[in-house]
Amino acid sequence: MKMARPVRTAHTRWVQRVREDLPDVVFSYPALRPLRERATMLLHGSASRGVHDRWSDLDVWLWVSPRELRAIDAASPTRFFEFFLGGRPGHANAESRDHVLAMIRGCDFGLIHELRRAIVVRDPDGFGRKMIALARRPMRAALRRRLFFYHYVEMRGYHRNLDNPLNRGDRASVLLALGVTLGHALRAAMVLDGAPPPYDKWLPQAAAETPTGRLVVQAFARIMLLVGRGALNRAQDEVRHPVNLELRKIRAGLVDAAHRHGIREPWLGKWYLHIDQARAAGVRARW
Repeated sequence: MKMARPVRTAHTRWVQRVREDLPDVVFSYPALRPLRERATMLLHGSASRGVHDRWSDLDVWLWVSPRELRAIDAASPTRFFEFFLGGRPGHANAESRDHVLAMIRGCDFGLIHELRRAIVVRDPDGFGRKMIALARRPMRAALRRRLFFYHYVEMRGYHRNLDNPLNRGDRASVLLALGVTLGHALRAAMVLDGAPPPYDKWLPQAAAETPTGRLVVQAFARIMLLVGRGALNRAQDEVRHPVNLELRKIRAGLVDAAHRHGIREPWLGKWYLHIDQARAAGVRARW
């Protein structure tokens, strides 16, 4: 019986080309050339997700020892190296392995989220694969609670900051607070579902892939429609303002989801009494 050959999609063909050709391009820089056989090289960002539209570039990490990073700094004014591969722009960022590990342990979720989808290009001693395995480790229940506490309380605070600007019709202040409120709501939903939140530009897309996050994204979409239809163009009592009503739905949905996860803490209601504790919890979070 013949085994079926794996299907080579456009993405897999592109990944193969990156693995074959990218090292020659990146290590052509004199400051990087001595590290060709030792540096860890990972592809991340949109290309590692299979996004290959005309706005997508190639994001590359180069991880080296602290001593090797000092050698790069001595030979180059920057750790940012631009290149083109097949007419497609890209850049490689050099960083020390010690710093990468510290960022993961300190819950840099942008990095952790990217690592979970990263593609290994070169990994001579397995350090890159170890970091990917560390990033893909399930989020501990205690960490979920700690970070949900932080993002939920921050969301409530920025939501409250919307009250007077909505009453006054102050669109600029509403937009500033609204974006931060929604960002914390999306992150609160994702960590409650055990998913590391990504950088802002991928946040709604990633949140839509989790159960609680999907509810927030749906309300987010309704808020965008309201804003597009001019909901912020006039002053209106915040109690009845349609944008605020959607934000209250988000809040209620997060509270319901927290209850399903066994979280019934006083700060779900009297959040304003726990701001300092919530921020300290966020700072002390460890992966």
